[in-house]
Amino acid sequence: MSQQVVNVEGVNIPVTTPPQAQPEPKPKTKDPLYWTKDFPLRFVKIFAGPPEQPRFDKSGSFRIYGCREGGKSSTAEAIALKFRERGGNIYDLCAAADNEQLGFLDAPFVEDVVLLKGDECLIEPPQGAKYRIMRASDLDPLTVPEDKKVYVLCRKLFYSEELYYQQMLRIVERCALKDSWNHIGCILIRESEQFLSATLRTHQAKTSAEAAAQVGRLNATLMHTGHSIVMDSVRDVEVLKTLREVSTYVVMKRMGNMQIQRQYFWIFRFITPETLRHLFPHQSIVLTESGTLALMYNLLPPFHIVRGSSLAKKHGLDNPKFDMEAVKRIQREQRQSQSGWQRVVSFEDHQKIVEYRKQNPPITFERIANQLGISESSCRRSMNLHLRNPRLCECEPDAT
Repeated sequence: MSQQVVNVEGVNIPVTTPPQAQPEPKPKTKDPLYWTKDFPLRFVKIFAGPPEQPRFDKSGSFRIYGCREGGKSSTAEAIALKFRERGGNIYDLCAAADNEQLGFLDAPFVEDVVLLKGDECLIEPPQGAKYRIMRASDLDPLTVPEDKKVYVLCRKLFYSEELYYQQMLRIVERCALKDSWNHIGCILIRESEQFLSATLRTHQAKTSAEAAAQVGRLNATLMHTGHSIVMDSVRDVEVLKTLREVSTYVVMKRMGNMQIQRQYFWIFRFITPETLRHLFPHQSIVLTESGTLALMYNLLPPFHIVRGSSLAKKHGLDNPKFDMEAVKRIQREQRQSQSGWQRVVSFEDHQKIVEYRKQNPPITFERIANQLGISESSCRRSMNLHLRNPRLCECEPDAT
């Protein structure tokens, strides 16, 4: 506070003036990781509710939505890196078709980045690369150490989207089984719509309602297993209602000409609709579960993707090779699973059963069972399934 003397009609009156707001000081460090510390992601103004700052030392859910090119992905990355800063792992599982999650390969901590590939992918890290590549099926969140690793599930390294979605859901389900932890991990979902439809694409759910319910249960479970989930979507309605209502933080980016939900109209007592529709990429309006309405700033991660550039080509991942024998085996298992066909014996034994039954006269099931060391009922069931659909078990149609 400062005092000034104002002369009013010949009378000197002391007036106390409040201090002027000082501009935010610029950092005086060249530390490339400075933007992940303290200031670069915080509430700079509280409009309503209790004064608080984002919490990264406990589980929570962050729902980010807004129009394209509004800074959603950069905010999601900044939030995820806050959890890594405190010792947790990042699981970057779902991203857009431009493989924006490969931006982590340009990060200063690239030696902590692990790319996850499909079992059928033969790609290896280029010579001199500091990151690692491992099979997604070998990753178990229950056993990996909490050592600030960044696990990136890249669609480019899978033969099909179905295989990609299968591994995505498997990793999330394994995260949901964790019962002890020292640091909070972060599951980063850059495309919420793809994540919600993953159960339908992998035939784990038959209807959209069933798929939404399954994702809702996973989200509720993750809150109690030492993980936070960050979901990025364009439209608010793309996120399941259950997820919308239980979000710890609702992060609204630039809305542009998008419709604003009626349940948020009360915030216009503190900000104007024009403010929400014309936010800069580094600005966000945040509503917390405790009722705090705040303006949040976050700086753009220096390794964030530049739209129009191919990160896969830059890092030599644009043309991966696949083991076609493994691809055929996986496709055969997928067809069998989708049609309800269940093999009761191994593929080799199944072929022997068909061959023995083709002989004239056919060998009895009792003799086949004794020779192969399996039960007679299993032999009969395997042959009945073959007669029902020989192509399904990779047998020729005339094999019957």
